Amino acid sequence: MLAGALLVAVAAAVPASASATGDSLQNGSGELCLSATASGTVSGVYCSGSTNTLQWTAPYVSGGVGDADEVFQLQDVVTGQCLEATADAAVTTTSCGATAAQDWTQDGSEVLVSEATGLCLTGAHPGASESEAVDMTACGSLDNPPDRQQWFWGAWDS
Repeated sequence: MLAGALLVAVAAAVPASASATGDSLQNGSGELCLSATASGTVSGVYCSGSTNTLQWTAPYVSGGVGDADEVFQLQDVVTGQCLEATADAAVTTTSCGATAAQDWTQDGSEVLVSEATGLCLTGAHPGASESEAVDMTACGSLDNPPDRQQWFWGAWDS
C-alpha cells in the first residue's frame, strides 16, 4: 500500500516517499539502486547519494491516490523514459506512454508489481557486482528472498 501522494504541477501524483523531482530506488538486498541508460538497459548500481543518474519519479496513472490500488509509472529523471516490463520477464526503459507494460503498483511491503505481467521487479542477489541486471520474477517465490523484491524510495538520497 502506498502511504500517500504528493501532487506535482501537472496534476500527477507520486508515492509520498518519492519526491516530485526524483528519488533513488534502493533494492532491499543491499546497496544497489535502480539505474537505466539512454539505450534502455536497466540494472542495479551502487547507490551514491543523490546522483541524478539514479533518480526516478512516479507519475500517477489511475486508482486511489495513496491507496493500494494506485497505479503509477516509474520515470527516469535523466532520460525521461519509463520502466517497462517485457514479455520475457525482463525490464527496459522506453518512451513513456499509455501502456500497461509501464504501469506499476507498490504494496505495503515495498514490492513493485507490474500491472501487465503480475510479476515483481527483482534485484540482483546479495553480493552481486555493480551493473547486475534487474529482472521480473514471481512475487514471493521461494528462490527469490523477499528483500530482493523490495524497493525503498530515497534511502540513499542526501
